[in-house]
Amino acid sequence: RLTGTFKKRLLRSVIKKITEFSTGKNIEDIDSGFRIFSKKDIISVFIRLGNDISFTSSLTLSYIMEGKFIKYIPVDYKSNNDKESLKIKTRFFNTLLFIIGEVLFYDPMKIFILFCGSLLAFTGLCFITALLTKWLLFSYLGLGCIFISILFLGYGLFSVQLNNFFSNKEKWQKKSIRLNFINKSGSE
Repeated sequence: RLTGTFKKRLLRSVIKKITEFSTGKNIEDIDSGFRIFSKKDIISVFIRLGNDISFTSSLTLSYIMEGKFIKYIPVDYKSNNDKESLKIKTRFFNTLLFIIGEVLFYDPMKIFILFCGSLLAFTGLCFITALLTKWLLFSYLGLGCIFISILFLGYGLFSVQLNNFFSNKEKWQKKSIRLNFINKSGSE
């Protein structure tokens, strides 16, 4: 439910769209509602929960990104139309930074693909402008954007591989210790 001033509704709708893009799921209301959760489940995401944004927003986003079960049940609540102590812009940017951090933690390729797609769209505009105005500068700018998007896509692939390596490092270390134990006991 988007309530409040026009500016507040606009920023909330932007956050809602970005969150839905990030998670790939339709989120009814990320910012309010009744939450029931297991202490065992929340401990694993507690480290990454944001201090600067609402607990319910960060908890909902973390649960969705971890693939945990979430069910939306509409709850009647009194809208807070009073002036908030937090500035709307500050809260918006803190929430945006938290969402980007969560996406980089759980699905980093999504951010890199989004950035590369934006660069390629800008590249198309540069080439169209170059064709219409016959300015060579826009062609060079378009080529530069293509190279930068390829570079960022490479960084994205590298970050995914690093994430896979570090998340599986403990598993591989346990397997390596077990194999060393088998080799030592088998050779004796």
